[in-house]
Amino acid sequence: MERHKRQDGFFILPVAAGGLSYGEIGTLLGSSAGIEDLSNWNITKVDSDPATSQDITNVSNILLNQRLSNIQKGLPESEPLRLVINTRASTGHQPGVALEVDWTHRFSGAQRRMASPHDWQSRLLKALEDIAGATQRNANTREVIASGLASLPAATALGYYFMAPGGIGIAWEQFFPDRNRQLWSLAATREASGYEALMTVGQTAADDLEVWPETPILPKPSFS
Repeated sequence: MERHKRQDGFFILPVAAGGLSYGEIGTLLGSSAGIEDLSNWNITKVDSDPATSQDITNVSNILLNQRLSNIQKGLPESEPLRLVINTRASTGHQPGVALEVDWTHRFSGAQRRMASPHDWQSRLLKALEDIAGATQRNANTREVIASGLASLPAATALGYYFMAPGGIGIAWEQFFPDRNRQLWSLAATREASGYEALMTVGQTAADDLEVWPETPILPKPSFS
C-alpha cells in the first residue's frame, strides 16, 4: 500500500474472488491496509468459485493494460518498449523490460521447440493477441523491441500479431555467439548480400541438366 501511494508506477489491483463480496473486503483486511478503505476502490469481481480460466485471463488483461499505461506515462518518449519471449530457457527478470513472456513450461522436445496444438489454440496465440491489443491501446507511439530465447514458431507468431498494418513498429534484437547484437526489422537498411542472381527464360524438362561451372569441386574425403 505504501508503494502504491508513491505513484512510482507500482499499483494494486484488488480482486474479490472466492465468493467475497465488495462490502466484505474492508472487514477482511482490517487494519492491514492502513487508513485505506478498499471497499471504496474500483474492485474487480470474480463470480466463479473457483475462478475459471477466463476469469483469470480477464484479471491478467486488466493488469496488462494498466502496466503498459503506467510504462507509457513514465518512459521517455525516445525509449522503445522492450518485450522478452522465452520458450527454450527462462532468462528471469531483466531491468528495463516492459513485458516478459515465459512459455518454457509449454514447450518441449529438442531445445524446447514444440508446443501442443491445444496450447497454441487455447492459450499461446490468444496471449499474443492480447499483448498486441494492449500495446496498440496503450503504447502505439512506441517501437517495440523483442528478444529472447524463443523457438522459430513462437517468434513467427509474435511477428504475425505485430504485423506492419497494425501501426506498431517492431524489431527483433538478435544476439550472436560473440555477444554482439543486431536489430532485424522491415525498417533495417538494405545491405548487399554478396550474391548475384542471373535470370534466364527457357523451357525445362525432367531430362534437362543444369551446370554451374563456377561451383568449386570439393576434395574427396579421406579416412584414417
